[in-house]
Amino acid sequence: MVCNLLSHRRGHAASTKRIHKAFDSRSIVFPSLDSGNAIAFGAGEEAIDVTLAEMREQAIGLKKSTGLDLRPTISRLQLVQSLPGGRLLL
Repeated sequence: MVCNLLSHRRGHAASTKRIHKAFDSRSIVFPSLDSGNAIAFGAGEEAIDVTLAEMREQAIGLKKSTGLDLRPTISRLQLVQSLPGGRLLL
């Protein structure tokens, strides 16, 4: 599941908690941008286990093919989220 949350809204924290509970703690909210948008991800039954190096490699490929640069998003995620052993585990 992926959804956009408006972090400047009053219900943001409650929404984040509900998502976390609904996905048995297998969720993550990417840091808010200046616009107030935060992207929440919830993992289903299949585990997500990806290294920072793999995320960066995929981001480079995406930038080459689409022009979308997600590398700054990965850096922001690294600053605000605990990534044990340099891995995103959900």
